[in-house]
Amino acid sequence: MSKPKRFLFVDGDSILRRAWEGAEDGKQSGVFRAVTHRIVKSMASWDRTVVGFDGGPGGGVDGFRRAKVPTYKSNRTDPGGAFREQRERTIASLRSEACTVIVGPRTEVDGAEGYVEADDIAAWMQKEFLGIADDESVLRIVSDDGDVEALVTDPRVEVYKPRLVRDKPVYKAKRIEDERGVEPQYIPQLKALKGDKGDGFPGFPGIGDTTAALLVRYYGGNLAHVIERAPEDESLPPKELNKAQRVSLAAGGIDLALQNLWLATLRPDLALDFDELVLNPAPPEPRARDYFKKEEPVGTDSEPRPDSRPEPSNKIELRRSSALAREEINPFALQPGSLGDLYDLSLAMHRSGIYSNMPTPEAIMAVILEANERRVPAGTALRNAYFVPASGNRPAKVGWSAAYIAGLVVTSAVCEYFELVPEQCNETQAVVRFKRRGRPAGEFPYTVDDARRCGLLGKDAWAKFTKNMLRAAAIREAARAFFFDIVAGVLMPDELREDSLVSDDVAAANV
Repeated sequence: MSKPKRFLFVDGDSILRRAWEGAEDGKQSGVFRAVTHRIVKSMASWDRTVVGFDGGPGGGVDGFRRAKVPTYKSNRTDPGGAFREQRERTIASLRSEACTVIVGPRTEVDGAEGYVEADDIAAWMQKEFLGIADDESVLRIVSDDGDVEALVTDPRVEVYKPRLVRDKPVYKAKRIEDERGVEPQYIPQLKALKGDKGDGFPGFPGIGDTTAALLVRYYGGNLAHVIERAPEDESLPPKELNKAQRVSLAAGGIDLALQNLWLATLRPDLALDFDELVLNPAPPEPRARDYFKKEEPVGTDSEPRPDSRPEPSNKIELRRSSALAREEINPFALQPGSLGDLYDLSLAMHRSGIYSNMPTPEAIMAVILEANERRVPAGTALRNAYFVPASGNRPAKVGWSAAYIAGLVVTSAVCEYFELVPEQCNETQAVVRFKRRGRPAGEFPYTVDDARRCGLLGKDAWAKFTKNMLRAAAIREAARAFFFDIVAGVLMPDELREDSLVSDDVAAANV
């Protein structure tokens, strides 16, 4: 079998942190689900996908760089335990989706011991990729962190910045050189001179992007020459390097430059097995431990403590649809796993504006809960549900399409067949033929006279779309008469309101 040619590396911490910071207060509990869905959706376009996360708690904490330079990334705020929980859930959910996830291992670099970061895993991925790549191979690194631009040293490697997705998100070597002023391999030297506010280490005062790029180019990336020669180098005109900048370089000295270079350099030499992890990834982790639930505490022998008790929780597990249990469909992709997850999903659907007939997130939530009792997926339920507002003493209700009712019957274990008879459906009647297991086959007609007796013909939809409405009514009445145990309590909109049906209801009758 030929080796894969298209590789995707995703900086998981970069994507997750951005999603976390962009989520509204109180709505961050579903961030892990959104990140997982986004990455899994992208996987289909690539032969191999790897997602890297910082080792330890993330954010460079307990990393080998901070072990050597305590001020490294000390400017970053702790996102807190709620974020770390989302991080753990993201890692677990991705691994259950056949995605290779690598969490930075603990290592020692120049006497400093600690965890590596996601950027280092990207550097390892780039080095290993170039070792097997042919001319058609591609490695895309997804990250908003500018450090990974240093890895675009080959035409087959590119960086994708999600923040620029609406503009020009792909960075290749030429673009990086044009914007940074140096070739990608010299980005660590550039940062060594100008510093990196994001990573919390200062550069040389007065040396900004333009001057740092000039010095790196002029001295071929040799920081020793920059520090030793630039302060007295008369070949550099004052307009390019003024007196204050020359003094700054001399005062900072080579130690500051080399320390910054050490912090800015990504480490590709990790003790990881590229073949095992990337070319021959392990099968997805089983879902025996549902990442929607917290694990009970365990003892030192990995068995539950005798006195352990489940944590109090309001996360009531919802049933998953049997229609989604097939192996080729991901049962976790869109189905909520708890009431909290369900509300987050309902809120997102309401804000989308797609289900505009549902007035509130709570209405969407009620529809999904009702359909869940019948093992119907959330999306199917919302496409077939219609909100009927309160009127007089009648409370608001949910009506269901004829297609939904027919689907409940057809997919039930007691039904052998349930279908309209096309040659007997016209402007005066509609006929459904059916067979319930263990019972004789039968036919059920519904006529305009039946509709007239029920007071339906005076409604606009019945006047305009008589044939369609007869079909819908025939389905409803046949299901209720012969499959009452399957469709009990499932009503259509015209049974719930006195005003005319909306056109969407008519369309739903075309089953």
